[in-house]
Amino acid sequence: MPKIAEAPATYPADESWPSESLLTGRFDLPPEYAWFNELDAQARQDFFAGLLKVLVRPQLALPDGRRRSRQEALDEYLRGWRATIEIESNPNLVTAIKSAMHGPFYGPYDSVDKAFADMMQDE
Repeated sequence: MPKIAEAPATYPADESWPSESLLTGRFDLPPEYAWFNELDAQARQDFFAGLLKVLVRPQLALPDGRRRSRQEALDEYLRGWRATIEIESNPNLVTAIKSAMHGPFYGPYDSVDKAFADMMQDE
């Protein structure tokens, strides 16, 4: 398996992506980054677009105003992608998350009181 640094950086526009391209190839990566090989071409484009935004973002403040370093922002970005891939690669976890989306607070109830009103009536 090639190293990611060995992938050619440019390709002719009228040709399909070669198998070793950054968008389609599988690479010999450290275990903590092996999730990258699970991304399809569109997800890799999204990954690199987001990565560039993180790297060039002039404002690194969190929503609550706390400052963070560029490295902290980069680490958070990579952790987010890794977590997404780990979740998506576990069908049982995906099923559990999807079923939780249909629980009492996502269904016909829009408040805690309405969700538990049925239980209170049985008493």
